[in-house]
Amino acid sequence: MRTFKHVAACAVAAACTIVMSPAVDAAAEPRMIVVDDDGLQCADADFDNVSEAVSRANAGDTVKVCPGVYREFVRVDRPLTLAGASRAIDALECFDPGSSQTGDLDPATYAVLTRPVDDEGDLLTVASGGVSVTGLVLEGAVTPESRVQPIEDAAIRLGPETAGARVHHNLIRHNSLGIDLGSDGSATTRVDNNCLRENDFGMAAQRQDFVGGVVDHNQTFRHTRIGYEVGDNFGSRQSSFAHNVSRQDGLGFFVRNSGKVSIADNDIEPASTGVQLATGNTNLKITGNRIVGGTAVGVQLTAAPGPVSQKVLVAGNDISGFGRTPTAGIGIAVATNAAGLPSIDGVKVMDNVLSHNAVGISVQLNNLEVRVHGNTSVDNRQFGIRAQRQVGTASSASFKDNVMLDNGSPELATTADAFDNNRSANTWSGNVCERDIPIGTICGI
Repeated sequence: MRTFKHVAACAVAAACTIVMSPAVDAAAEPRMIVVDDDGLQCADADFDNVSEAVSRANAGDTVKVCPGVYREFVRVDRPLTLAGASRAIDALECFDPGSSQTGDLDPATYAVLTRPVDDEGDLLTVASGGVSVTGLVLEGAVTPESRVQPIEDAAIRLGPETAGARVHHNLIRHNSLGIDLGSDGSATTRVDNNCLRENDFGMAAQRQDFVGGVVDHNQTFRHTRIGYEVGDNFGSRQSSFAHNVSRQDGLGFFVRNSGKVSIADNDIEPASTGVQLATGNTNLKITGNRIVGGTAVGVQLTAAPGPVSQKVLVAGNDISGFGRTPTAGIGIAVATNAAGLPSIDGVKVMDNVLSHNAVGISVQLNNLEVRVHGNTSVDNRQFGIRAQRQVGTASSASFKDNVMLDNGSPELATTADAFDNNRSANTWSGNVCERDIPIGTICGI
């Protein structure tokens, strides 16, 4: 029987005597507690499983998880550091196009947390502020198909009491949900420099609000649904999502029921849509992002039923290559729902650069307080900027100081730099373009 410093490890609990450590004074210096599943990488390990080590740790301690495979659920309910093999994680190429599967990593190199066979639940639950999680591989938390209206099983769940936690430099893959975001905002929770790949969802606030958080410098790859679900039934507030890289995610970012959120300076190459804003949002800023090459829309203010969003700024983004056919694909779409009701009250689309889409900017005129100013929309296949009234009551919109050149085809009377089918209701001034519909009513005015 292999004996650890603080507990005897054995297969049958009834046959063992657990040797408890002496009580540690609260004022004692932080300790390093070492975990190794088989004792091969860290021969002087204190425990052979992570949960036992965490349960014996004091606030401020570090639990070092040596390379190995740990089939267990872990709950951290005190401020400590859970540290695996960060250097091994950093050496990986997150966007490696090769296929991967659960269990194919070398257990002598990586500290892998996966769940017990035929069990379900979140792998790692953080239930305290001030927790740091780094250097782990977390995989295999897949929601059973039999679950009705599922809450997705997550690799890491950050509960609402986790303000001040940090999750960084982990590999999170092959889960239904990578990180379930949450924080009450009493301190800044940071999620950064993680590689999330081949999950259904990369990260989402699915069971609690995410308040006062920072999500930065993460890489997401090949998520079947969404890379960053900023909000859904629950939302994000007073949070920023910046300097992240998204590649081949179904949707790059999805935002609903969120407020005072910034999505800035991200590099997004989605399978379909880059940033989709659903309903119930307020005071959002979508700025400085590079968004390239999906089949649908770069930034979409969605045409879904629900509470009208208010005060959205879409500015300084570089959006190109949306759509695979001459008529499909929009750089920025300000849409309405199917009944023609507004999806947004107060949107500014300013100083964006749009090229090589089917349409650069498309505005449905049922929305309120729409300002489209200072954008450059060139070399799009149908229109540089399109303003259109469909069903319902149209409102007025302002289009000012935009540059729209080389859009559409001169041979096709149905394409142009600028288009407005409710021209008398809208203001166009200071724009630069050559071809307009109705002819002579926009360009040069």
